[in-house]
Amino acid sequence: SQDLEKLPAQNRTILDAVKFVPGVVGVRANMTTGIATEGQPSFRGEGEEGNNWIVDGLSVSDVRVRSFGVRVNVDAIDEIQVISDSFNPEFGSAYGGIINMVTKSGSNNWSGEFSLLFTDKGLQAAKESQLSIVSEPTHFSDYNSYFNLGGPLIKNKLWFFCSDNFYRNAKETSSSTIDYLAIPGGKQTIMTNNLFTKLTYALNSNHNLSLTTILNKFLSQHG
Repeated sequence: SQDLEKLPAQNRTILDAVKFVPGVVGVRANMTTGIATEGQPSFRGEGEEGNNWIVDGLSVSDVRVRSFGVRVNVDAIDEIQVISDSFNPEFGSAYGGIINMVTKSGSNNWSGEFSLLFTDKGLQAAKESQLSIVSEPTHFSDYNSYFNLGGPLIKNKLWFFCSDNFYRNAKETSSSTIDYLAIPGGKQTIMTNNLFTKLTYALNSNHNLSLTTILNKFLSQHG
């Protein structure tokens, strides 16, 4: 988890961590926003649909295209194991690679974090006309605020961990033309929120019982 915090990842996603593994290709990033969600990783040339995504022992791969079917906050991940070569039969359901993730649990010590990462249009230079692409926004603003909290509900017995990520993405385009075709300007704002919670109960010194909830909520879209 300490290594994940240091990754040079603009969008703070699991894909941002997987793309650094040797032998992984196919993770394409949007050159405007830096978001690494426009292509799934490919292992050993097996293509984007050959992978299996596992969270706490449960496969969460999309049933059709085998992509990462459930969005998990990067703050909620304690460990990522990326297996790009041969793997044991118990993993299965893959002919490419295995992305195996373990989520964080609370402990007897309280811990919390709040942060805001943003790219505002006021910090961007104007686009040069000879380099402009009509389909790309003239300006964009990305805001990602996240809040993490963990600690004991009952010491040595019951712990909790909570991670909440709020995203606000805004794009703004200017009116332009391509030959005889007029392209109108406009604005679009999309807001989403992703909540991860986990309760961990110690049955005894060797066995824990965990309950995990992930809520990915589309809040609104304007424009």
